[in-house]
Amino acid sequence: MRKSVIRGLIVANLLLASAASARQIENWSYERLFEEADVVIIAGAIKTVPTDATWTETLFDERLFAGVSTQLRVISTVKGAPPKTLNVIHYKLADPKTLINDGPAFVTFLTTPISLDVRHIKPTERNSLVPVQQRLSETSPPEYLLFLKKRSDGDYEAVSGQVDPAFSVRAMFDPTSLQR
Repeated sequence: MRKSVIRGLIVANLLLASAASARQIENWSYERLFEEADVVIIAGAIKTVPTDATWTETLFDERLFAGVSTQLRVISTVKGAPPKTLNVIHYKLADPKTLINDGPAFVTFLTTPISLDVRHIKPTERNSLVPVQQRLSETSPPEYLLFLKKRSDGDYEAVSGQVDPAFSVRAMFDPTSLQR
């Protein structure tokens, strides 16, 4: 009896098991980003325009993506000797409605101020929470900490590559620019 229960559990486990797949993501520590970067800068985005850069990575179909170039104004240099302004080549979805499982970690550079919604939760009744919204406006666009490598054409790209450039870019917001 015991052996048949164990066999039944093993068979049920094999029948219910499913194959799972996921894209492997590299570990991009700050040390690795800094070491592999030609320049490490703090910069603000000036403008983003389409470019004729074509997707060369083999991981995804090139037709899914469109090349863009973002012009950045260098505010501070941590490593390297970048020019006062530089262009970063990166990609976006050609059709924003496209969904890609385990897709790329793209980056978008903001060139205008944004608004942030902050929700405070306060208990009004026992075991009940009610969100209270307070709108905060940012008076300046974010700045970015970027780990970049120079391309052969003189432009720059994320040191973590075109598939996952978000690992090389950190948006920084000035907390003093938030108004209540």
